[in-house]
Formats: sequence, C-alpha cells, structure tokens
Amino acid sequence: MNKDIFFPILLVIGIFFTIISGSFLTEGMFFDGLIYSTIAKSLSQGIGSFWNLCFSEGRPFTGHPPLAMGLQSLFYLLLGESFYVEKIYSVFTVILSSFILFRIWKELEMNVKNFWVVLLLWLLVPSVTWASTNNMLENSMNIFVLLSVWAYLKSLKKLRYLYCFLAGVMLFLAFLCKGFTGLYPLALPFFYWLFMQDRKFVSAIQDTLLVFAGLAIVALLTFTISPSALQSIETYLKEQVLNSLDHITTKDSRFFILNSFLSDMIIPAIIVLVVFIIGKLKKTVVMDSRHKKLCCVFFALALSGVIPIMVSLKQSSFYIITVFPYTALALGCLMDSTLYNIQLGNKTATVFRVVSASVFLLAIGLNIYFCGKVGRDKDMLADIHALLPALPEKTTVATSTSMRQDYQFWTYMERYQGVYIGVNDSQNLFYITTADDKDVDSCYHYVETGAENYLLYKRTE
Repeated sequence: MNKDIFFPILLVIGIFFTIISGSFLTEGMFFDGLIYSTIAKSLSQGIGSFWNLCFSEGRPFTGHPPLAMGLQSLFYLLLGESFYVEKIYSVFTVILSSFILFRIWKELEMNVKNFWVVLLLWLLVPSVTWASTNNMLENSMNIFVLLSVWAYLKSLKKLRYLYCFLAGVMLFLAFLCKGFTGLYPLALPFFYWLFMQDRKFVSAIQDTLLVFAGLAIVALLTFTISPSALQSIETYLKEQVLNSLDHITTKDSRFFILNSFLSDMIIPAIIVLVVFIIGKLKKTVVMDSRHKKLCCVFFALALSGVIPIMVSLKQSSFYIITVFPYTALALGCLMDSTLYNIQLGNKTATVFRVVSASVFLLAIGLNIYFCGKVGRDKDMLADIHALLPALPEKTTVATSTSMRQDYQFWTYMERYQGVYIGVNDSQNLFYITTADDKDVDSCYHYVETGAENYLLYKRTE
C-alpha cells in the first residue's frame, strides 16, 4: 500500500480503537445489545431456531427479525461463549462496513488517497463509536445497506438489471436485521436522478422498480418456502411495529431523532470546516459540479433514513446509525478535490507519519490495558460473578416481585450462565433478592457468596 494511503488509514484506525478502548475488550454492555447477545448465544446452543428465536429457557423472542442474531450465533460457535465474542462481532461489523464503504468510494471514482477522511468522518460520529462496542442490530444492518448502495452504483455502469436486483436482495437482508429502518436506499435511484441530472426520470423509476423487485421476489420466495419465516415476520410486524406506532412512546417530541442527527454531525462539520480553512489559506479550495451533486445525493439519502422515523414517538439515537456512512460520503465528495490539492511538505509529512504510528501504538496499548476490565455495570457484574459459582448452569431461580423488574441483572445472569426467573417460585431450589429485602420465606437459608447488593438463598432440603 502506498505510504500516502497507509499512514492516514493507520491514523484513523488508531483514533477509532483509542476511542473505543474503554469499552471494546471490557465487560459490560448496553441492555439492548446484551439481550441480542443472550439470544444469539442460545441459538448457537440449539435453543430455538433461526425463525423462532428464544431466550435460554425457551421463552420466544419476537422483538426483531432474526438475521443479525443468527449471524452473531456463528461467532459463538467459532469462538466460544466469552463476553469478548459479542464485542468482537460488533467491531467486526464496523470493519467489514469500512471495506464496503471503500468500494463505494472507488465506485464513485474519487481519489483513493482521500478515503481516510471519509472513514474519519464516519467513525468520529459519537453514536457510531458507541454502537460499535454495544452490539446494536444496526451494526449488522449497516453491512447490507452499504452493499445495496454499492450494488446500485455498480448498476449505473454495467449489468443494470442484475445489480439492481442484487441491491434489492441486500435490502431484504437489511430488513431481516432490524426491519423497515433499513429500506431507505430504495430512494437512491430517485435522488441520483434528481441531483446528478444525467439520466432520464423514467430510468430512475425503472431502477426503483428493479430494486424493489429484488426485495419482493426474494421475500416472497423466503416466505413461500418457509411458513415459519412468514409467521416470524408477521408476529414481529404485529407485536413490534404496529404496537410501537400505536402505544409505545419513548420521546416527547418527534423531532428528537432529527436533533440527534444534527448533534452527531457536529464533529464531522468541524473537520470539514478545518479542511476548507486550510484550503482557503493555501488557495486550493476546489468544488466541481459533479462533487457537489454527489454530496447532495448522499446527504439526501442520509436524511431519507432519518425523517421517516419521526412518524413514531418511539425513537432512539442509535436507530439512525446506518445513515452516517452517507453523510461521510457526502462531505468526502465535497472535500475531495480540495484535499487532493493540499500538499504536505516533507517535514510535515514526516511528522504526520510519526503521529499516525504513535496513535496506532497508543490504541494497541490502551486496548491491552483495558482488556478484561469492567467497562460498565461494575458493581452489578462484581455481584453476578460472586453469585454464579454457587448456581448450576441453566438454573431456574425464585425472586421477589420487585426484583423481577431488574432486567439488566437478569439478562446478565441468563447471558453468562443461563440462569433465569421461574414461573412457580414454590418449586425453585434457589432464591435471589436484593440486600435490603428481608422478606424471605423461612424454607430458604442464606448462602454466603460475597455479593454486596444481591443475596442468594437455597431451599432447605
């Protein structure tokens, strides 16, 4: 690899792994990601099936389509069941997405040596770095959304019908990761026609229909061949999508998601501003018509993945993680010519290479330092590790009514050792409750574990 490409990419990799060092190879995870890892682990153990996902005790999970968790289950089969596995899988999806993003950049015929800036503009988005170690379904969905965009751009040059169809297939796979939030690239043919102005409108309509055909045909084949697939998606649509639209509210304003998008764009905007200031000082600012048009295409594509979410009051910032590769592409296209014309002197280039190597080595050192430490939920995880040696695997335990709501605790217990709450407490051998709960049935006696905030009791034989 050319040193003009190698060292900038090395710098971006170093920055990214430095940022995530406190959460990458550390224990502890955001609740949603913990749920997905628990289900993926159960699937790898043969509990449930791809179209009928289950928790370890066989309780069905219908909250999302199965593909992301199905892919993650393969990592458990290959790497074992350590908490590192979900972290490695999560970061792996980011690495794979980076390669696809690079292929898109090349497909746009941009300067390859400037790709590092696109990567930086993407990986410095706070929501992206946060999600990269918290096992969000959007991480997996991002792979297929990117592949769909790449396939459509490829169709503009050759094998139009094949690549448009492939773009639709990728969108179906994106849907199977996290539902409708992955379908916004259906709008890409329209935006490409609208801003590039080098195609007929009828061609954009035809391309959209071809992409949709790829999605619909593969979906129909899947649901026809597999009745369980159809039932799985029907249950998901009824219980998750429709119920969310009608009854679930997580935010007070529909504009939350738009505000979140704008907040995440602050750092990339600052980088772009700095580049243009440097370009202005060096009198190298260049923005040709094609680059401006491509900027509009990808920024419109990104917004098409944000605005539809405003239809519901169930919103979270990580719902739009997959749009940020396109904001990075948009800004990268805008800066491409200017960056290409900014030439570093020999001394400056040498300093840049030293800094790049130093940041990369710092990233390695920090990740080694934090490896195995606890990144979040420190007190809870300390107690869990104190309790688990006294409990057999896949044990049903009793608990107090109030503690049934301690979902983070019970999900950790299930993820690590298959320990879950029983329905009929009177038949359970073990009882777990909080340290301040003194109302324990006399048939249980206290078991010393060393846990501070949770207490374990065992039924008297």
